[in-house]
Amino acid sequence: MVKHTKLYIGLLLAGTCLLAGAIFWGCAEESTTGPGGGHEVPFALGITDDSGGTHNGAALLYVTFGENAKSDATHVKSVRTNSPPIIDGAVDGVWATAPTSIVACAPMSGNNNISAATMKSLHTATDIYFLVSWVDPTGTENTRRHRYTYNNGTWSENDENEDRVFFMWDIGGTADNNRTFAEAGCTVACHGDMHPLKGKADFWHWKATRTDPVSYSDDQYGDSTGRSSDDGSSAYDDNGELPTPDYQAPGDPGANASFLYRNVSGKPNAAPYSSAGWKNGDELAAYVNKIPSGSRGDIHAKGKYNDATNTWTVEFKRALNTGHADDAAITTQ
Repeated sequence: MVKHTKLYIGLLLAGTCLLAGAIFWGCAEESTTGPGGGHEVPFALGITDDSGGTHNGAALLYVTFGENAKSDATHVKSVRTNSPPIIDGAVDGVWATAPTSIVACAPMSGNNNISAATMKSLHTATDIYFLVSWVDPTGTENTRRHRYTYNNGTWSENDENEDRVFFMWDIGGTADNNRTFAEAGCTVACHGDMHPLKGKADFWHWKATRTDPVSYSDDQYGDSTGRSSDDGSSAYDDNGELPTPDYQAPGDPGANASFLYRNVSGKPNAAPYSSAGWKNGDELAAYVNKIPSGSRGDIHAKGKYNDATNTWTVEFKRALNTGHADDAAITTQ
């Protein structure tokens, strides 16, 4: 079985500049913070609805700091707090201290009909937090990416993907041959596997199937050589290569567990796969979730899906400065 992971990742944001460039070319000039408006750091946002290629978002936004910092459709004001939120996808009361920015989401590669995202930000002396929520246009909590199904002695995978959120930051000198990241946002990185021609960009990539079960976001970067994962191990491994999975849930056959885990506190370890006892319609997760390590494990993130409102809410936490060369250092002044 081929997971096509690289293809899906490349497609997720490759194409951002094709349409977003036309929409957002003027953002840097129009959104510059005026005197006394506080300190600002540019970033980009992309949201995917169960698709590797179709995504909507904003090519150039700013997180702003300071008492007089802007808060509007392109500026997300980060408020200092001594009582940071718990990263569990629930909206703690402390989030009420941060203003809400309603960010317009434009089609970037196709159109998934996500028209807007609600954003907030908080920070402490050491960490920054983001709250991102949006209405899922299909009304579906997509957490079944490539799930395996048993039928007459054979396992097959579905063609579902997963819901995702993507942030991009400038590590240093991110640009193409025409503009810098500060001027054009992620449109400078729309080349092949989504990477800049110059400098280095930082990618935060929350994935509803592959990273959310262990409350993390994937952490990657891009430079002139292509797109790569940060040093360390990821939050997921493939569950073998079909026709033979590597793992099953402790209660299998027939448990139909939503996720499989290895070495995650409070979660049962997946058991080695056995071919005996399966019935038609039994399912297995296509990934085994685990705690990431090293620089790839810098970003804590957790989402919750509200069935009544068809809304995803995802919280992020990362150190302002991780000390790693593959991460952007976010300054507050």
